[in-house]
Amino acid sequence: MRDFLIRPIRYHAVAKYLSKILIILAVLQLAPIAVSVIYQEFSLTVIYIILTPFIFTIGYFGDKKLPEVDLDIKEALVLASFIYFILSLIMATVWTFAGLPFLDALFEAMSAATTTGLSTLPIESLSRTMLFTRSFVQWIGGLSIVVLTISVLIGPGTTACRLFTVSIGETRVSPSAIKATKILWRAYAIITAACMLAFYLSGMDIFQAICQAMATISTGGFATEKQSFSAFSSAAIIFCSLFMVIGATNLNMFHPLNKVHLNVFKDTQWRVLILCIAVLMFIFFLGMIEIYTWKEAIYKSFFQTVSAQSTSGFSTMDFAQAPALSKLSAIFSMSIGGSIGSTAGGIKIYRLLIFIKLLHILVIRILQPKEVITHLRVNNIALSREDIEAAIVSITLFFLTVFISATFFVAAGYNFLDSLFEVVSATGTVGLSTGICGPDLSEHLKMILFFDMWMGRLEIFPFLILIYPRTWVKRRM
Repeated sequence: MRDFLIRPIRYHAVAKYLSKILIILAVLQLAPIAVSVIYQEFSLTVIYIILTPFIFTIGYFGDKKLPEVDLDIKEALVLASFIYFILSLIMATVWTFAGLPFLDALFEAMSAATTTGLSTLPIESLSRTMLFTRSFVQWIGGLSIVVLTISVLIGPGTTACRLFTVSIGETRVSPSAIKATKILWRAYAIITAACMLAFYLSGMDIFQAICQAMATISTGGFATEKQSFSAFSSAAIIFCSLFMVIGATNLNMFHPLNKVHLNVFKDTQWRVLILCIAVLMFIFFLGMIEIYTWKEAIYKSFFQTVSAQSTSGFSTMDFAQAPALSKLSAIFSMSIGGSIGSTAGGIKIYRLLIFIKLLHILVIRILQPKEVITHLRVNNIALSREDIEAAIVSITLFFLTVFISATFFVAAGYNFLDSLFEVVSATGTVGLSTGICGPDLSEHLKMILFFDMWMGRLEIFPFLILIYPRTWVKRRM
């Protein structure tokens, strides 16, 4: 462990795989280029046509000139962390040349790349290409651009396994990381296509259906309309609720596309996900009944709880007007998030289960003889001490980040509950807002939310490795 912390990364190793990722990112720019041509937004077309070959050239020559090496786990963590900033910088560069302030463009880009959905831009000022790009970047960020790179440009081996683990976690639908990424992307694409069709049949036009579907399955939450999902039909809202739950489900559950039995109903995480939605929806409803009729309160409570729990961030109401109890319920939902191995954020249900079972064991040990050994199990799998410690550290870092960040908002004059709501939304990569996050938000608070989104998507620890001085420089003896 000590050697892991003090040994600096090999720059050429990280640069080699970063070059491969740049090639993929350059190819992905073809999608917004096509949209800009279709909607005759040619100023954006020109910017993309100038920037894309530049990105591709850097990636191509870096890949050709640098030697093939296997990444160690620290280098994989740095690469997976750094790529969100690179993706955001590319998107922000295009939008800055298109006339947007750089900080707002960078904030919007990080919000898209991390599948958060917070925005400081008036949506009516965005072109069709920009609206598409936000949703598209959320979609590729949902399953991770690193995973896409593994499936296309990285061969079998240690590096592929390590990159897969730091990007997706221990979720594995195949012994081979290469095969696993292809299975996951196939499932991801098929589910997205089904969501697009459902939205189109519910009354959206084709552009709206494509954008909303990509933002839904990635649990990103960028909508094409200022009113978010309240601008769409009841059928669209019902379909959205269903697909948000799917987006928050462990991707391993979609292995049936590879002819394996579906066992989602036997998965502990999925059952707890549904239980959390039911309980927190009831608490949300108790607040909403104060200002709405019971039918409307149920309707809004269900959608908003699913949106918060899945960390999608779509809305059918103004959270600035929500009762305190409903805001508090949403804060709990956003903090917990979805299943590990899903596109959702938050601390994840798997870690919540570990925490609850650890508390249970600590209590029953008081009543048991000291000789009795009790194992902590999740899904009938006994967890090691390292697994338990990692979960507790991850939960601790999440809430430590939240409370430190919220302090800055309270100091700026915002009330504590709204400050907590906004910061949890950013760190949990949700995107719901009480109205604090907007064009008038001060620059230093925008930067706090910017780093909250980045750290939240990485689940904190990889970001700490990224900024740790010994990651980059060897300690002098």
